[in-house]
Amino acid sequence: MILSARWSILFEEERFDNGEGGVERGARRIVPHDDPHVVGGLLRETVHRLLEAGRRVVLVYPVPEVGWNVPEYLLRTHQFGVKRDAPLSTSHAVFLERNRHALEQLDGLGEHPNLIRVRPAEMLCDRPLAGRCVAEMDGRPLYYDDDHLNSLGAALLAEVVVEAMRHEGWM
Repeated sequence: MILSARWSILFEEERFDNGEGGVERGARRIVPHDDPHVVGGLLRETVHRLLEAGRRVVLVYPVPEVGWNVPEYLLRTHQFGVKRDAPLSTSHAVFLERNRHALEQLDGLGEHPNLIRVRPAEMLCDRPLAGRCVAEMDGRPLYYDDDHLNSLGAALLAEVVVEAMRHEGWM
């Protein structure tokens, strides 16, 4: 069982603002609750029930949000001849702060031999740019909008998931 969600929306309730001009469109408040521990308790209960039932669980941590529609952003910069010295990216510190509650709740699930944690930020943040989370690779977008990985980004994440499962002897 692979559990993946846009954890930041569930725990923070609000759309993403990257602090650099990229603000996610849509209604400000998404989830109608005031306490991230409510979602954390439901998540904990779900994961523990799966583990108690003998399921193997891959828990996919938050994917960094971008704030800009990545393909549109890259197209516009290309159309207008904007020279960029580095890939499109956002602050890793902003990602960590935005996902603080989600990371606390996910980390708080404890250890279990049938639980694997995969952290997409480890593949997208601090490489190749220190302190940044990249949204493109070799000029190709990794997202199909501002927060969903496209086929390239998802394939890279799938490789990490498969490798983690192999490492645990699940494959």
